Amino acid sequence: MDLKDKEYDILVITADDHYEGLDAHGTVQVYKYLKNKLKANCALICTRSKMLHYIEDSYAIRDFRDLPKHKKIFVSDYLDLPFDIAKSLIEENDSKLYYCSMVHNAYTAGCSYPQEMDCDKYQRPEGCYNCKWVATLNKKNNQPYGTGQENVLLRWQMMKDFFGNEKYNKNIFYLGVSSFSINQAKKSFLFKDMKSFLTPLVNTNPCVENIDLLLKYRKQQNKTLLDNLQTQNGDFKKIDKICVWSAKDPRMERKGFESYIDILHMLKNKYMTDKQIGETLFICMGEVDGYKGYIPALPKGIKVVFTGLLSEEQLNHVLSAASVYCCTTLEDAGPRTVGEAAANGCPTVSYDTCVALDLVNDKSGKILECGDIDGYAKFVHEIIKMRKTRHDKMCIEAFKCYNDYYGDVNTISKWKEAMELQ
Repeated sequence: MDLKDKEYDILVITADDHYEGLDAHGTVQVYKYLKNKLKANCALICTRSKMLHYIEDSYAIRDFRDLPKHKKIFVSDYLDLPFDIAKSLIEENDSKLYYCSMVHNAYTAGCSYPQEMDCDKYQRPEGCYNCKWVATLNKKNNQPYGTGQENVLLRWQMMKDFFGNEKYNKNIFYLGVSSFSINQAKKSFLFKDMKSFLTPLVNTNPCVENIDLLLKYRKQQNKTLLDNLQTQNGDFKKIDKICVWSAKDPRMERKGFESYIDILHMLKNKYMTDKQIGETLFICMGEVDGYKGYIPALPKGIKVVFTGLLSEEQLNHVLSAASVYCCTTLEDAGPRTVGEAAANGCPTVSYDTCVALDLVNDKSGKILECGDIDGYAKFVHEIIKMRKTRHDKMCIEAFKCYNDYYGDVNTISKWKEAMELQ
């Protein structure tokens, strides 16, 4: 049977070249979730890529005319489905299109992250224009709509014409993986009138099956990590608390590592005692080369370990051993590490500009206004000096927050509502 003669309820489309691509990874996770958890009749369509032969019902296509019969299309990036194709699918097939912003900035036509750049042009009809930042974007990208300034302007106009056209917009929906992403999209001129749904993207698993096992598990992980570190370096023998920060590449301004450096200085100079400084280890996960330029700016006298990029198992080991996870992202639909911290029962301190709004409360950590260095440092110190019994309660609450947001009861109901599944 030819592919175009097959029939599915949902097509999940990705244009990434391999499974490990950032968007493709999330898109494949969505596909597996719809198929395995929700038992949806769906197929994974890979454009510009090799067929993912190890994934059931996945197909590689070069021509959108070969798409199988369907009712709905899930796409994580508007570049994966050209607008002329999307229009024809709605006109000829009455397809429903679900756009899920995993990288958070779709509603700016992909030019930037508005809060990071202190820009509100995405809220106005004329959109992005006369922007020095966009003009410096890498133009070597050969995507259909490119990444240079002229192409961002073109993309904005194409999105405005498509999303604002009554002929099509009743069939277009926005899916956000966090409340912050939903709220930002509602401010956008492109997305403000689009019907939106909160659809948590489950991308990690809880560290234990039963909450009663959590504290014992975390104690074992903490001991194993510290034993290994102390074997490598005798200076770590007095370590009692572990603070973790993470980004694949800390040089990305949006991840806020410079803000974290300011927080570390505030901790050392205003809040922590010499004894606490000697007993606290600061672990920074991510590309080691990315940290090299920042090392001279770090406070003198604190103990810092740069891990490099970690496997999922290694990352979970660190988070399950940590006293606190520090998220300083300036703007993000995720980051996924906030969910991974909660899945490992690790209290989190975060700015109010990411998925932490859905995963952190005052019993499991703290959410600060973006840029509040002093308040951030003050609460990290509170965790560092916290008694074990109170910290244990915070760990248990963090684990509960993970299950409340990413557990089946919440996620299944939200995805079924969004995708109109029985």
